[in-house]
Amino acid sequence: MPTRDKPKSAPLSVGQLAEKARTALNAGDFRDAVNDYKLLLKQEPRPDWRDGLTAAYAGRARELAAKGMLKEALVMWENRAALAPDLPMEADQLTLLARLGRFDALPAQLTDPKTPEALAERLHAVCWTGQPSTGPTTGGWIRS
Repeated sequence: MPTRDKPKSAPLSVGQLAEKARTALNAGDFRDAVNDYKLLLKQEPRPDWRDGLTAAYAGRARELAAKGMLKEALVMWENRAALAPDLPMEADQLTLLARLGRFDALPAQLTDPKTPEALAERLHAVCWTGQPSTGPTTGGWIRS
């Protein structure tokens, strides 16, 4: 019995792909959002698409970290940093670095003017003690 190939759907227009990417991001489907925003940025380097991709990378990094896939999560954070070096490091990224024992990567954030003051205070404590601590953010900064 011959197999039938699935009919190929017409490629999405840029507008449709942009809507699909926004919908995926808003729905928390970060993997699809990453893929869609990357396709969009290959066509045109629009700031709103770059912002969407940075948000999708952050969301995907958090998902992976929650699953215990720490190295994969770090890759997502690094992709975000490469795409938008002007953005400050987020607490979840700092937490991940500490969980991975990458304390050597943390001190540079103390002097980075983009690092929010409250985050820098927590980071300072980690660098001085070598121990992650819980901060006042929702759910705690680092859980042991």
